[in-house]
Amino acid sequence: MVSYNKPVLLDTNIIIYAVSEPFDLISQIKEIGFNDIVIIESIIKELKRLSTKGNNKERKFAKLALDLCKKFRIEKDPPITGSIDDKIIYVAKNKGYIIATSDVLLRGR
Repeated sequence: MVSYNKPVLLDTNIIIYAVSEPFDLISQIKEIGFNDIVIIESIIKELKRLSTKGNNKERKFAKLALDLCKKFRIEKDPPITGSIDDKIIYVAKNKGYIIATSDVLLRGR
């Protein structure tokens, strides 16, 4: 199996997708050959917000997603203002990370 040295940086959408569908995110990423899975602090903040402020379904999936996030390496947010997507793109470009997302808009950027 091929192994890549670059970390995979996740966005909120793919983490929520992983807990809302029968999809083993970690196994899929490792099967491709990536071993280092990373999120930024803003992802945790967003999931915490959704776990208390969202509708019932959002709260449920956000809580499950927070549990899943314990398995990932968490990095500090980059020193920029902007959306979470802006921060993810900044980190990926500056550190050479691969972004894993199910967000069509983020993919287009």
